[in-house]
Amino acid sequence: MKPDELRSAKERTLHVFALIVSIFTWLLICISIVGLFYAPMIAVFVVLGHALALARITGHSIRLGSRQLPDLYRRIELASQKLGLERVPEVYIVQGGGFINAFATKLLSRNFVILNAETIEACEKLDADRAAGCRGPLLHLRTG
Repeated sequence: MKPDELRSAKERTLHVFALIVSIFTWLLICISIVGLFYAPMIAVFVVLGHALALARITGHSIRLGSRQLPDLYRRIELASQKLGLERVPEVYIVQGGGFINAFATKLLSRNFVILNAETIEACEKLDADRAAGCRGPLLHLRTG
């Protein structure tokens, strides 16, 4: 008997399939063994980096409270109640260098909201325009 007669017609396809599965399995084993070592280190560095970034932000900003910008803080409390938050997040105001921006973040169990001062100024300008009877938020740009 010839060797080709002993082989199944699907043998070559099954061989390629088995080869792909075995390569994938070996890669997974190698990655997981290395991953078991590096994953905790990466997680620690990510949390540490996030904590350091928040420390820098909170160290160079104003924290809102009942004695620091109380009107704005009351608005934050009302917004927190409307959103159904269990507690009011820590809110900080930073200089944005001319950029209107805000973001929220969380570190472990603490919630933070960071507002650029320019965002607050833009909102105050919008409130003043509405109180004066202006129709659009960009009206002050067209006339001024």
